[in-house]
Amino acid sequence: MSYRSAVNFSLNQDPNTVQPGYTIVNANIGVGPSDGGWRVSACARNLFNRNFTDQARRVAGVVLDVKF
Repeated sequence: MSYRSAVNFSLNQDPNTVQPGYTIVNANIGVGPSDGGWRVSACARNLFNRNFTDQARRVAGVVLDVKF
């Protein structure tokens, strides 16, 4: 989880260009043996699809890690 404070996007401090502060929640959960030989995990960025000016999209995926 991360918090971003408010930002004003104009040089003259126009109150109509202020983006309020917001919190983004990311998640990662996985399974694998205790020896760490492999791991399968699912991950999500911007889990609750919070809209904001930067990176305003939800991203999800699956990862397979294997050690040789």
